Amino acid sequence: MLVQLIDDTKNAVVAAVKGAGDIVTAVRGVVTTQLTGVAKDATNVTMALADVVEGAIEGAVSVGADISTAAVSAVEGAIQASGNVGVSATDAAEAALSGAVKAANKVGGDSLTVVKSALSSAAAIPADVVKKVLG
Repeated sequence: MLVQLIDDTKNAVVAAVKGAGDIVTAVRGVVTTQLTGVAKDATNVTMALADVVEGAIEGAVSVGADISTAAVSAVEGAIQASGNVGVSATDAAEAALSGAVKAANKVGGDSLTVVKSALSSAAAIPADVVKKVLG
């Protein structure tokens, strides 16, 4: 299910970006929608949350979006959706950051460094959680 969730999220982001052209709105919207739908069926919501963020970033990058913008948008979207899926904002942030790191590692190159820098400077993401997850 989790690989399917990553692929479904990736495809949803690709479709949303092609339809709207606004990466930030597309990524946040897809993350929120996917999380709300998955939370009903997932036995581990935080794991599903990480996979949704990973898929969203992969989808955004596949259509040429900046990985740092995609990562910040996906993590912020996950934090915003946390209340709807019964997860604390802190737990959502931790899971989302983990998903962002996995996506950056898959993309390769200097993506991990770029993503860590962007997430570390994003005001809407709790700095203590960023430091805990990203080091």
